[in-house]
Amino acid sequence: MLPSDISQALPRYPWPAAVHPQTDKIRQSLEEAIPQYMEEYPGDQVSRYTNMHLEQVAATTSPAGEFDRVWPMALFVLYAVAADDYYEFARPEEQLRVGRHVHRLTLGSLPSADDHGILRLAADIGRDLRSMTTFEHVHRYAQGLRRFHDGIGREALYRHAKVIPPLEECLEIRALTIGLEPMHAILELILEQPLPTAVAEHPVIVRLRQLVSYMAAFQNDIVNMIADQDGERVHQGDVISTVLAAQHHMSLTPNQAYEYVLQRNEQAVGEFEFLRKNLPDFGPGASPAAEYAQLIASAVAGWNQWYSKTPRYRADGRPMPYWNQ
Repeated sequence: MLPSDISQALPRYPWPAAVHPQTDKIRQSLEEAIPQYMEEYPGDQVSRYTNMHLEQVAATTSPAGEFDRVWPMALFVLYAVAADDYYEFARPEEQLRVGRHVHRLTLGSLPSADDHGILRLAADIGRDLRSMTTFEHVHRYAQGLRRFHDGIGREALYRHAKVIPPLEECLEIRALTIGLEPMHAILELILEQPLPTAVAEHPVIVRLRQLVSYMAAFQNDIVNMIADQDGERVHQGDVISTVLAAQHHMSLTPNQAYEYVLQRNEQAVGEFEFLRKNLPDFGPGASPAAEYAQLIASAVAGWNQWYSKTPRYRADGRPMPYWNQ
């Protein structure tokens, strides 16, 4: 039988979940920032974001470093969930337009008078990053952010066609829309220095990031499956999920699809651990590369705690999509 409790259904990871010691300060700062970027939202919708415990996502994804080096991660966590909600039902061409616009805002273009709060938030994150690190590093984040929006656009293609994507296509899309690619770039702020390009783009490091994104996608899809066992949100194609894709395309029962996704997650964990313990010799970049690999792994373990706590995946806790309203 499928577990009825999210905390019981979640995958387990062989890594500890580190948490930033200033989590309370992150929470308080987010509570002050959220209304500033959501002026267009009714008060009850704004309160849903302040009650989501987004500080826990930020504090486990960037679990060390000075507060100023962690704050961009907190703002991006807010951006990722708000953009996902706001544009959930936007058409694919609009998703791509937004992705291009956000890319320009990140690299220094000024918001227009018509840009709503979420876009101003994207611009502010870009401004903060440009003041803290190299353009090369900012560009790595900007590319990841654009791919995040490209993933949302690919989801929209299937959602509007009312079609469940093939399993492997679904996994690649979910690995983008889970938002870890830009997060991994922000994470480098808490290293002694950002990864050299030759290290950041090495096939082994790229594969490690991909595997963690797969794990996070499986994790999130399991949460959504448990949260929606009555099927209220699952109409064909409305929810893009590896669990649903496995169920639909492999003719599995919900429980079999859940077990299959858990197995795929375990395979990703095993490959990640093998690569992490056998990193190439990066020379002077070896130490930050090893630390980076450990940090990106610990995030998914920390997210387990957040999923067990946040009201985001309850019917009365998820904000309404605001596209075109």
